[in-house]
Amino acid sequence: MLMAVLGHDLRTPLSAVIASAEYLARFVPDENVANIGTRIKSSGMRMVRMVDQLLNLARLRGGRVTTRPRVHSPSGWGEDKPVRWSLLDVVCCFRATWSR
Repeated sequence: MLMAVLGHDLRTPLSAVIASAEYLARFVPDENVANIGTRIKSSGMRMVRMVDQLLNLARLRGGRVTTRPRVHSPSGWGEDKPVRWSLLDVVCCFRATWSR
């Protein structure tokens, strides 16, 4: 419950940071400031993804989400398609391994 409350409470300030960074990146004529705004926005979006994963983990641990473990086989994938795992993917695979 604490993780879910914390995750939701982080979303509002993160949205304000991202919106301010977007404003800097778009409307401030100084290129250095615009670049800083772009970096702040990128970092903010990364934090939003982390908060989303935290909320997914809280739902998973709270039993509100059911998992269906799948076998992932990267064979046949080209090098142009990187494999990206989210925290929820790792937790699901980890739980599937431990439940055997």
